[in-house]
Amino acid sequence: MFRYIYIIPTISLIINLLSISAPAQSTFTIGIEQDALPYFTGGYFGAVWAGKGHLRGRALLARVHKPDFITPDGFTNNHTTAYAFLADYFLKEDWKGWWIGAGLVYWDNSIQSDQKLSTAQYHNTLLNGSLGYNWKFYRHFYLSPWAGMSLRINNRNKVTVDNQSFTPPLFNPEVSLKLGWHF
Repeated sequence: MFRYIYIIPTISLIINLLSISAPAQSTFTIGIEQDALPYFTGGYFGAVWAGKGHLRGRALLARVHKPDFITPDGFTNNHTTAYAFLADYFLKEDWKGWWIGAGLVYWDNSIQSDQKLSTAQYHNTLLNGSLGYNWKFYRHFYLSPWAGMSLRINNRNKVTVDNQSFTPPLFNPEVSLKLGWHF
């Protein structure tokens, strides 16, 4: 239930931003995106977005299996299911060129110690900031290299699993490549 607490206010904010800040001649557009990074880790990603003028709102669901080389020593099987609601601003219309975005992210995580005796579940709420570039390469298809940083804003500082303490990072950097299409 906790993960859904931000859905209504975030959707309302995105709709209000789209309705007051886009010029009247701009058309309302919807699109879908796939991100390469989760698939490379054995996970998945799906995003839908809607926008008008220079603004768009995105909702996404992703599952990422974090590799052991980025998981602290003594821990393994660090998995995250992410739910995010983001707003993006494009410098140009027609969803091309540079964009900057921000929003709320909720992570539902699990982790094990190297002993693999039990699995700990923990949750993070994060603020995200992202920057990317949409390159249209064929009609409504685009590639979007991007980078982002998420700041953990909840108070969960320690997770105990198999008598070991894992500390979720305060900052979570990301970089990847998206493939998208808009109607």
